[in-house]
Amino acid sequence: MNRRGITLMETLLYCALLGILAAGALPAGYALLSAAERGREDVRAAQEAAFVAAKVDWALSEARAGGVSIADDGGLSIRTRDPARDPIVVRGSDSQICLRSGAGACDPLTSPYRQARISFSQAAGTLAVRIAVARATLTITRPLP
Repeated sequence: MNRRGITLMETLLYCALLGILAAGALPAGYALLSAAERGREDVRAAQEAAFVAAKVDWALSEARAGGVSIADDGGLSIRTRDPARDPIVVRGSDSQICLRSGAGACDPLTSPYRQARISFSQAAGTLAVRIAVARATLTITRPLP
């Protein structure tokens, strides 16, 4: 007897095998996509931390001698050589880090969608700045002017 085509039983068997393969591949694919997204978020957080560090460096480069102090609220106050920008203040609020120049508003330096913290410590003529954005942490140490 000469057969052409496939039987119903073969079709069901192929569908079951395809379903088993798909059931194994979907969680692996989801885990791969989740890991890639976490990696992208870590890179973005590290970029934000580096941006804040660059802004703090800029503010410190504008400081006059003896013009850097840590405020009672934990912010950094910087007296500059330009009275129109006095003072430059860097501070962390509940979840953002902001910078204020002169009498202006405090401009956010970080995204409102990520937790961000900044802390300052001063010892032996140096200023240590610890910046934490999401899971990225960056610490810089600069000599005081």
